[in-house]
Amino acid sequence: MLKQVKGIKLKIMCDNMVRVGSRGVLGEHGFAAMIAHGEDMTLLDTGQSATVILNNMAMKKGNMDNGTVNRKEDANGSSRLTVALSHGHFDHSGGLLGLASCGRYRCTVHAHPDAFCRRYKKSKEKVVDISMPYPKEKLLEVAEVAESRGQTLLKEWAMLSGEVARSNAFEVPETEFFIDRGDGIEKDPFLDDQSVFMNLEGKGLVIITGCAHSGIINIIDHARRATGVQDVYAVIGGFHMVDYSAGKMKRTIEALRERRPAILMPCHCTGIEAMFALREGLGKCVQPGSAGMEIAL
Repeated sequence: MLKQVKGIKLKIMCDNMVRVGSRGVLGEHGFAAMIAHGEDMTLLDTGQSATVILNNMAMKKGNMDNGTVNRKEDANGSSRLTVALSHGHFDHSGGLLGLASCGRYRCTVHAHPDAFCRRYKKSKEKVVDISMPYPKEKLLEVAEVAESRGQTLLKEWAMLSGEVARSNAFEVPETEFFIDRGDGIEKDPFLDDQSVFMNLEGKGLVIITGCAHSGIINIIDHARRATGVQDVYAVIGGFHMVDYSAGKMKRTIEALRERRPAILMPCHCTGIEAMFALREGLGKCVQPGSAGMEIAL
């Protein structure tokens, strides 16, 4: 069971955009978010480079890290850090190897088995490798890896979604993405697309996504089924709406309106035009996110 909590703090550690007025915060095409309940923390994704994630995790403003992700340390002084991977693309996993090998953190990494497969995208008639930029064997040298297809309690207050059921007809996997599990290249169903769920006392679900390749409505409905909590308070992360048709965007906005999140924070791969469409359709609950932002929920 997912423990209900009174407060969650979130800091966006990596995003395509950097918060206006930030000093020293770096951005890149990618996503990472540190999620905290009290002194207990977990990291969703790591962006595409160790440079950005290590720099931004070292920023002391707001005391989200302060150099000690968790006060529990091992014998050599490394802080324990739980890391969840939303999926295996380079812009979400690329910084992980450097993070795990820098000596500051002892990482336990939770991921779906497909996260370690070769991944490809067809772009302008060219096929581009967008896989995790190192083999799993390299990661195993510096971190513990726990693979699962089902729901996982990262903490008693934070759940990793596991495989997300496709429960509507309009959110289907994009056709330009491919996967090779070792027996040939096929269209990618994004079974490894995972999100993190929390249950905020008196408010409802907080859902943090990586890219939402499963579809943001599918993810919300999966979170409701997985937790038994129907109220949706906040949905934050990449929504991958950059190529949505007008019709698909309209249906998504209608479905979001029915589910009534108080906070909708699109980041990373959502797309600027989609952010404008969400704001126009849903109003001030839509608040675009950026690296360096700290959100108290």
